[in-house]
Amino acid sequence: MDNQAAPDAWGDLWRVEEVRPTAFGFDVLLGRPVDGGRGGKKAIITAALAAHFEAHRLAPAGLDLPLSKTTVKRIRRVLGHHRQIDNAAWWDERVDDLIRLTAAEFAGRHSVKEDTAAAARIRILGTTQREAGWWKAPDVVALLHSGLPTSEVAAILDLAAVSVRRLRAWTRPADAANG
Repeated sequence: MDNQAAPDAWGDLWRVEEVRPTAFGFDVLLGRPVDGGRGGKKAIITAALAAHFEAHRLAPAGLDLPLSKTTVKRIRRVLGHHRQIDNAAWWDERVDDLIRLTAAEFAGRHSVKEDTAAAARIRILGTTQREAGWWKAPDVVALLHSGLPTSEVAAILDLAAVSVRRLRAWTRPADAANG
């Protein structure tokens, strides 16, 4: 393909001067615009290359391409990729799940770490406070003393296991406390 014309992702023709193979089923092409252009040869943003960048938009470290870091940054800029803005948009698209699901459920559904989900919940939604005495409600007391494992009750109530143990002690039925 050397010195042949190839279209970029927008249909503009480029004169190919170098071909670099990748492990992803496409080659990285370098060259200059057919109709002229300034500077030396540049990576040609082909449709395949643009799709690969899009697939790694939130994690560009996984691109693994035969390109310099400067070239990767230039291509990301041209494609409109911006790590902070893209990351904020990703969380905004999933805020309903962040509100509704536990950190563990969110992590499982969206393939993120549980700690990341928990930290994002606090960063985006702030610390959530429950009504005073929420743990005295009959349904919560019944759950605390249901015989379910501490870890399961913690997941249901979205609490730490140590908090469940404390609440179990505080809400111990009167006959058990005296016996």
